[in-house]
Amino acid sequence: MRAGATTVRPSEEIDPLVQRMDRAKVAHVVVTRADGTLVGLFGLGDTRPPENDSDQG
Repeated sequence: MRAGATTVRPSEEIDPLVQRMDRAKVAHVVVTRADGTLVGLFGLGDTRPPENDSDQG
């Protein structure tokens, strides 16, 4: 059985969030307000440079 989606609030600090995501092996989280309204998605790739330069022009 899979766990539900991981959600965070928009006020979440980036560095601790990235550390938690790394420990939990979670690549993406759903960003919601306290009332459950969707704000967006956040992925580890949003904070890290590409692993290779093959797609860099």
